[in-house]
Amino acid sequence: MRSLFACLLLLSVPALRASAEDAAPISLHSSKAKVTGTMLRYEPEPHKNTLGYWTKVEDTASWEFETAQAGSWTVTMLHGCGNGSGGAEVDIVLDDKTKLPFTVKETGGFQNFVPVELGAVTLPAGAHRLAIVPRTKPGVAVMDVREITLKPADAAAKKTAAKPWEKEINEILARDAKEPPAVGGIVFAGSSSIRLWPLKDGFPDLPVVNRGFGGSCIADSTEYADRLIFPLKPRIVVFYAGDNDSARKGWTAEKIGADFQEFAALLRKELPGAKLICLPIKPSLQRIRLRPMQAEANRLMAEECARHPESAAYLDTATPMLLPDGTPRPELFRKDGLHVNEAGYAIWNKLLRPLLK
Repeated sequence: MRSLFACLLLLSVPALRASAEDAAPISLHSSKAKVTGTMLRYEPEPHKNTLGYWTKVEDTASWEFETAQAGSWTVTMLHGCGNGSGGAEVDIVLDDKTKLPFTVKETGGFQNFVPVELGAVTLPAGAHRLAIVPRTKPGVAVMDVREITLKPADAAAKKTAAKPWEKEINEILARDAKEPPAVGGIVFAGSSSIRLWPLKDGFPDLPVVNRGFGGSCIADSTEYADRLIFPLKPRIVVFYAGDNDSARKGWTAEKIGADFQEFAALLRKELPGAKLICLPIKPSLQRIRLRPMQAEANRLMAEECARHPESAAYLDTATPMLLPDGTPRPELFRKDGLHVNEAGYAIWNKLLRPLLK
């Protein structure tokens, strides 16, 4: 009898490759899954963008991917489950031998996606297959799944992928110890466009706290949120990241969108009363060749905010930075052609202030 994976092999898809250079997380998005069964399918609608209609316990989903180096990986799933449908027993199966059992919990809705860590696996370098195999379905459906992410978990990978900003994070926290920031105020989080923002000049009357760290990607803000954002219990989080992501070799708009979805879902979980304001990737002189991909990533982030209007908003700070011909306005940038200057921040301040008040 053919095994599940032998059958799935007949429906193979192009492999997703992880970079050995930086041990980047491996993203297995629902749009890339191969499904078996009669009901399970990918739903492309903007408010869904998920594997849905999982009403048959016999239906399965699988992905093929490659690891360029051996190591341990932490497996996280972005999923949703409606009220009354929790309790499904599911196995996450890797290479037809390693199983990560999981009991689905209700998240408040099938499109209310919440990240859950499923466990860690050790994989050799080479080709692999991950499958979701339900065992029981007590409710209407098993669950909806938007994405599965494998993040480096071994010491070598952590040193490469997570430590570059440790010094800067510690410096921020050391400053906090000497001069405690406002709690319950407005936190600006993200990459260097946040770090360089003269917030006290732009918003002298508001309790603003700067939590930007230069060179970071969206996933880095997610990783450090428990140290930089959550302790401050902000009522508003202003977020700018994705710029550096777009410049990473091999990264796509879909990955940027998925990483932002994970960040937004984590904020909804840990700060249920807070409002997330997402600023789009800016059109810059230095990265003008990346503009089509950045624009698509911005669209995906805007769609994610539109799916959760009660907790998120997308503020278009990119369009006012463009000339009529669609190219960036040079007078808004510093000499590096990448970071905005005082004139650029003045535009952002004006657009943002009504939302902060």
